[in-house]
Amino acid sequence: SATGFPAITLPGGFSRPSESAPIGVPIGLEILGRPWSESTLISIAYAFEQLTHFRRPPKSTPELS
Repeated sequence: SATGFPAITLPGGFSRPSESAPIGVPIGLEILGRPWSESTLISIAYAFEQLTHFRRPPKSTPELS
């Protein structure tokens, strides 16, 4: 992080779909913490991802079997 504080970036959702971006454009979310708060940031990011499910693989990604 340019601030010198711990930071974590995670998926924040998508813009509205358009002709040139059929699933929308990904939007990122960055969370900054206090010094030495990395474990708290990871816990917050994990909880956010589990609640929102914003991450979407590209349409070209094959299904897992």
